[in-house]
Amino acid sequence: MYERFPQGLNQSTFKAREYTLKSGEKVLIRPGSPDDAEAMLAIKLQILAEQVHDSLLPEEYLSDAEQEAEWIASSLSTFDSFLGVACHDDEPIGVLYFKCSQELRCAHWGEFGMGIDRAWRGQGIGTLLLDTLFAWAEGHPTVEKICLKVFDANPDAHRLYQRYGFTEEGRLLKCLKLGPERYSDAILMGKFVKKRN
Repeated sequence: MYERFPQGLNQSTFKAREYTLKSGEKVLIRPGSPDDAEAMLAIKLQILAEQVHDSLLPEEYLSDAEQEAEWIASSLSTFDSFLGVACHDDEPIGVLYFKCSQELRCAHWGEFGMGIDRAWRGQGIGTLLLDTLFAWAEGHPTVEKICLKVFDANPDAHRLYQRYGFTEEGRLLKCLKLGPERYSDAILMGKFVKKRN
């Protein structure tokens, strides 16, 4: 009834694909690599500095580029995770990481986080990364549901997920303190994966 992940398989079962944005710019969506560590760290720190997308403050994120590269290599070696990177002119401008739950009876679902460089937001890159994640999940033997947490202080991301078909499943009220008497709810969302026959 409960299956462990098959041995010897990893997340890199999706092929790189190039897209043309409405602006005419070319973007490549490909599996992540340890070589992306510095660029991914820069995107993460940019997002943390904005203080509405994540619960961590920049000074709390202690990973350096070397540790980031080790984490990427570890992520690439597992069957239960997905790391997609959006690149323009070989430079990472967006990243999406998905990981299945490690508990056996919950291993059919997982959560993702996504970050897009500020200069590239609103151009469809998040949708391309989600398309790639769901295409990967549709062919994955165990992934049935994809979940996320988004703060209501980040309405652009919330709207993207709603448009993409994620449904709100609950809220953690006032779980992020933005300042004196200023809070943000965490919105828990999920979407089931349509499996390929």
